[in-house]
Amino acid sequence: MAYNYITQYDSPNYTAGRQGNSISSITIHWWGDPNQNPSFEGIVAWLCNPASQVSAHYVVTGTDRRVACIVDPANIAWHAGNWVGNQTSIGIECDPRCRDEDYDVIAELVAELRKTYGDLPLRPHNSWTSTTCPGNYDLGRIDRMAREKAGQTVQRDRTDEINYLNGLYQQILDRNVDENAIGHYLSQIDKGWNWDQIREDLANSAEGKAVAERRNARNNELRAAYDSETNEIQRLYREVLERDADEGGIEHYRNQIRNGWSWGMVADDLRRSDEYKELQRIKNTPTPEIQHVEPEPPTEPEEKPQERAAEAPQEAPKAEDTTTILGDIRRILQAILDAIT
Repeated sequence: MAYNYITQYDSPNYTAGRQGNSISSITIHWWGDPNQNPSFEGIVAWLCNPASQVSAHYVVTGTDRRVACIVDPANIAWHAGNWVGNQTSIGIECDPRCRDEDYDVIAELVAELRKTYGDLPLRPHNSWTSTTCPGNYDLGRIDRMAREKAGQTVQRDRTDEINYLNGLYQQILDRNVDENAIGHYLSQIDKGWNWDQIREDLANSAEGKAVAERRNARNNELRAAYDSETNEIQRLYREVLERDADEGGIEHYRNQIRNGWSWGMVADDLRRSDEYKELQRIKNTPTPEIQHVEPEPPTEPEEKPQERAAEAPQEAPKAEDTTTILGDIRRILQAILDAIT
């Protein structure tokens, strides 16, 4: 074997035997989030801790090409989160960094296990239970590499890969992929390239950069045309309707311009609108004259006659009235004297 096989660790987290079940698959796991930098020693210690209640048959890393067997495949390791999965599969915990060296050691272990247990298919952990495990691992790549290590001729349908590659060519280079490129990139995939690397390679190629420049130039032209059209539509709205154009109006008239309308037709259409007609009606309605009415002065309340009589001052008797009364008295007194004598 071309890897360092370690047998010094034993996990207590297993069920003895296979309970009458045969081994029918290999389940691929990863240790967890690679951003948290989990270590080979750390995961082995955790899986061998009775308190964890979990385990696997193997822990694998490409660093120093180490493979630790912590549960004998003859026994049931508690790894799948599913009892059928535990009973019928061999669990391999893989380094989550998914490096080429990790793939290589995993593939070699899979090839060795197949020599012992037959042509076992690979299953991801998430086929047994709801989980993100095994993360970014490509089980198809592991399978191909394991078969190549076993000396098998690997023949597979690569239609999906070719179709996806053609989609990248159309997206990045504005053309279909050619035969030479298909052969080149399928070879790179077999060497471990992923689609992000292929996408980056196409974008950074001379052809990819030229296409990007043409697209940028075209986008700038379209942006300039859009700005020019938008400005003219805004001008006509302000001139005819005396307001700014809304987004719906801008989009409508931009489409009409592309359909062959002239700017004069746009202006005429605005003048035929109900909004324009209402604006003109308001403008042509005579402004009513405002008449200012002077307020009347406040009037005094009318007084009742009794009140006026009560309030009127008594007039002093006139002098001529007094003289007349005295004369009358004298005449009366004289008449009395004459009668006595």
